[in-house]
This record gives sequence, C-alpha cells and structure tokens, in this order.
Amino acid sequence: RHFYTDRFVRCGIVALIILYFLIGTRSFEVIMCSRFGETIRMRGERDVVCFQGQHVVITLIALMFIVCHILGLPVALFVWFRKNKDKLVTDNRFMERYNFVYEQMRVGWHNFFLADFAILFGQVTAKALFASVPVMQNVIVSAAFAFKLACVIIFGPYTLQSDNWLQGL
Repeated sequence: RHFYTDRFVRCGIVALIILYFLIGTRSFEVIMCSRFGETIRMRGERDVVCFQGQHVVITLIALMFIVCHILGLPVALFVWFRKNKDKLVTDNRFMERYNFVYEQMRVGWHNFFLADFAILFGQVTAKALFASVPVMQNVIVSAAFAFKLACVIIFGPYTLQSDNWLQGL
C-alpha cells in the first residue's frame, strides 16, 4: 500500500515540475496587457479587453496559479525539506517519496534544486515579459544559467565530482 502511495506523491511532484513552464507562461500571458488604440488589451489575444468581463476572472485564476504554483511549489519544497531535515537521509519512507529531488546532492545541499527553479522562473518571466524582445529573453535565461554555473563551480554541491563538472558544463 505504501509503495503506491509513495509513487503517487513522486509522480505528482514530477508532474508539477513538468507543468511549471507551461502554467507559468500561460499565467503570465493572461495578465500581460498593452495599450492598443483607446483600450488596454491582452498581448496574446488582442480581441480581449483587459480587466473587463471574463478577463477579470481569468486574471484572478492566473494570479492564483502564479502564487500557488510558480512561487508556491519551490517555496513549499524548500519549507518541507527544511522542516524534515532529519528525515532526508535517515527515514526510508520519506526518502522513497522525495529523495529524487535531492539524492545527487552532498549532505546539507538538499535545497540546491532551487537553482533549477531559478532557471525555470527566468525562462517563464523572460518569455512572458519580453515576448517580442528575444535578445532580452536570452539575457535573462543566460543569467539564470550563469548563476547556477557559478554556484556549481564555487560550492560543488553534488556528491560526485563528475556531476559537478557535468552540471557546470
């Protein structure tokens, strides 16, 4: 019984991580509005007038996804691992559920997965905020990758030195 419950938790977290980029970009696209003539309209759907009618409901839903999923998922994992720090390497049941997130890290570096979320967040915000400026998108995403590279080179958070080199590349 626990085997399937643990796998369900793992699959749920993996699904949330996979959907991170899609939900993030779509949520930001909903709230991104620009002035077109006399009205403010959605950038992606110029026939939709912003902050009127159904757009208000959709904007609230998008903001909920941004707060709960885009910001909430990394924060929730950080808090959960911090709260259960003793279980990270000692509790087999806890490890069955969650160690795929941190198992390659040295002890004490279990929250380094947040660097990957920083890259994803950089991609999401770059695509949403600078949809028509590809150079700026490249700058933001490159900065996020450079941040992770610098962290890997300086701190060497992975258990195996070869992983530090590979992640650094």
